Amino acid sequence: MLRTLFRKLILSYLLVIIVTLGTVGLLASVFFRLWYEDAKVTELTTRGQYFVDDLVAAIDGGEPQEELQDLTSVFAFSLGAHVLVVDSNGGVLARSAGFPPGVVPPGETQVNPMANDLVRRFSESGHAASAYRIHMVSPSTYQLLGTVLIFAPTAPVTATVAKVRELLFRGGLLAVAVALLLALILSRKLSSPLHEMRELAGRMEAGDFSGRAHPAGYDEVGQLARAVNSLADNLQQTLQRLEQEQARLRRVLEGMGEGVVVVDGGGRVILFNPQAGVLLDLEEGGVVGGSLAQAGAPEALHELFAGSLERHEAAAGEVALGDGRVLACQVAPLLDSDGSWGAVGLLRDVSEAHRLERMRRQFVSDVSHEMRTPLTSIAGFVTALADGTATDEEKRRHFADIALIETQRLNRLISDLLDLSRIEAGFVPMEKEPVNIAELARFTAQGLQPEIEAKSLRLELDLPDDLPLVSADPDRISQVLVNLLSNAIRFNREGGLVAISAERDDDSLRVTVRDTGVGIAREELPLVWERFHRVERARSRAGGGTGLGLAIAKRIVEAHGGTVQAESTPGEGSTFSFALPIEG
Repeated sequence: MLRTLFRKLILSYLLVIIVTLGTVGLLASVFFRLWYEDAKVTELTTRGQYFVDDLVAAIDGGEPQEELQDLTSVFAFSLGAHVLVVDSNGGVLARSAGFPPGVVPPGETQVNPMANDLVRRFSESGHAASAYRIHMVSPSTYQLLGTVLIFAPTAPVTATVAKVRELLFRGGLLAVAVALLLALILSRKLSSPLHEMRELAGRMEAGDFSGRAHPAGYDEVGQLARAVNSLADNLQQTLQRLEQEQARLRRVLEGMGEGVVVVDGGGRVILFNPQAGVLLDLEEGGVVGGSLAQAGAPEALHELFAGSLERHEAAAGEVALGDGRVLACQVAPLLDSDGSWGAVGLLRDVSEAHRLERMRRQFVSDVSHEMRTPLTSIAGFVTALADGTATDEEKRRHFADIALIETQRLNRLISDLLDLSRIEAGFVPMEKEPVNIAELARFTAQGLQPEIEAKSLRLELDLPDDLPLVSADPDRISQVLVNLLSNAIRFNREGGLVAISAERDDDSLRVTVRDTGVGIAREELPLVWERFHRVERARSRAGGGTGLGLAIAKRIVEAHGGTVQAESTPGEGSTFSFALPIEG
């Protein structure tokens, strides 16, 4: 474009120069010719008048024709012209020497000095000339004596004008060359900043706003360059602000715990934050630009967005995923500035809330069930005692004993529930101190010796004296050991083995309780630490268990920063262990 502009400027300058010089040269040539001819007429008229005066005097004086002829020839020679003198009747009185004979043929004595034929015949004779007429008037009688025709040759005028034109042409060529050089300089001076601004605009179009034009003056081009620089500054600042806002928005979207999905009116995804990809198990790059259905999103999610776009109303619902997770989705319509509609959706994982709700319902159901059984027994036996159904003293004592046992069982259940709730809520402070696990395990095992002997179990202790100390609450760790040992005793076979061992495991101390009981199925192992989960409910209830021991043990260990573990082989026994951080 600028190359075309450069050529246009050069051609425009050149055309203006040529037209101007051509017009000036033409006008100068015409002016010179007219001036020269006018000067010649003035000269001929002035000098011719003197000749006419002499000629009139000669005619009035009766001079012979030879004298008139000589006078005419001298005058013609002095003018460098041809002269023809005729009287008032058209008779030829004299002609200058060398006068073309064909103008007035021999035998022709009468000519009309005012006729154009005379001039035409003179030109056709090969002597191009201009004719000038001066009338001879007698000064005494004021009568017309005749006419003097002066034929001035045009060759000198033509030659002079030609030379002038040649000089003008050569001067014009020189002027064109100089003007063209100046035009080149001026055009380049004008087109160079425009070319620079074009390159700057191209860089700005490509997103590079670092370049600047270099204005060389305060003319329109310089002002344009400054305006382009100001535009680049404003665009760069605006782009930086937009990039900062975009980065801030992206950080907000990336930092959100919820997934954000934005679609346009056609259902194409235009924004998809990383959390949405995690929740839906989709890659951001494979979603943006296409529809949710094409990306493999759940059909229920696609229907929520489609309904919001169709009705321009908010929509909400839950989307179940194939892996068991549940997402809560809220979709709201968006009206863009150009009048087009879109929709934004907020995704939140509510799987844990669903799980907790299920656990709450199961907990209420389990607590109700666990409390109903002893309460039913207590109510039945107390009713029998109250209404006199049991008349036998031995039977009344038996009923009272059973009611007492069920009451104690109910009391243990409530105590365990309160302990578990307080531990989970953090209301039970852990009074930590350096604890020797070996001594604590021996002491706890001795406290359970009657139960061990009642089932004829063998107790093995593998508790080295050089074990490192752990920072723990001895009462709570003793509670963990009691729960683990009670389960090992309760679910062991007659004459079985209960083994307690402890060893260092990297930066932790691991305590293990092993039994040779019935064992636990593999699918049940992850659930044994849950509340009220019992592998054999009827057997556990008969043994007096509440189903909360392992749950309490796990919460106590985790409150100490430790971990629990369970392993089992059905028919061979189970192994429960917990690890506590070593002090220091």
